[in-house]
Amino acid sequence: VEALGLLKREGKSPLVVCTGNTKDLRQPEYFNVLMARTKELQVADNFKVLGVIPYAELVALIANALTLINPSLFEGWSTTVEEAKSLGKRILLSDIPVHREQAPAGGEFFEPENSRSVAELISRHWEQRSVFNDLELRSEAAQHLATRRANFAMRFSEIIARLGRN
Repeated sequence: VEALGLLKREGKSPLVVCTGNTKDLRQPEYFNVLMARTKELQVADNFKVLGVIPYAELVALIANALTLINPSLFEGWSTTVEEAKSLGKRILLSDIPVHREQAPAGGEFFEPENSRSVAELISRHWEQRSVFNDLELRSEAAQHLATRRANFAMRFSEIIARLGRN
């Protein structure tokens, strides 16, 4: 949200669409504070929260998104990163160890608590949206998925064969 505010002051208006639960028992007021901040920065029209949505709709959003953003400060292994990888999408990630470990193709990292860092990446992706070609990333993702399926099938066959011998 802070990054969108910085971009707004530069005359840039990318749209960020968020999904997920808006309630957090640890910080019950967080969502309301966040949304109030979008109004203060005059970026409420650039920051849309859909809440929890069906998985099929999530996949459709990802497939049609220019870029995914995961600004986590502490998250464990992220399904967002894995979804981006499997769909061959670009992703902007906070530079935390688990995001580096997931090593997504097309991933770029920003300083986790530096709004300017993420604003610069959002701006570059938004400005270059007409030149991005996800075909290469999608091809790599498809190849990776095919390899995983083949490895799974081979391992499954080995387990079945072993069971037949016992």
